[in-house]
Amino acid sequence: MKPSLRKYLYGALIVFCTVFTAFIFINGSKKTTLPELRPRQGALSNAPEWATTQAKVNKLLEELAAKPEDARTMLMLAKEFMQEGRISGDYSYYNKAASTSSIKCWRKMQPISRRYA
Repeated sequence: MKPSLRKYLYGALIVFCTVFTAFIFINGSKKTTLPELRPRQGALSNAPEWATTQAKVNKLLEELAAKPEDARTMLMLAKEFMQEGRISGDYSYYNKAASTSSIKCWRKMQPISRRYA
């Protein structure tokens, strides 16, 4: 390979890596902090408990927006996500949502548990 061609390829590689890193950095900051309910499909969307589930989750999300440090509300939200995963069958999304909520709760409770240990 010619030295001048190698120089251009290295330059193109550096530019590509820089753009890719900037893309990840910019889009990573737009990530939502809490997962949301996915709309149900088919007959499950007409189920009577769907409206109450939506109301419960929206209420919990509003409470967390007001008090983001509330561990009880985070665990209640995780419970609702696990229940919705059982109902809808979308285990992969809702288990991840529940584990995200419980991990955030655990991280917030960790300094408290160290004080009393």
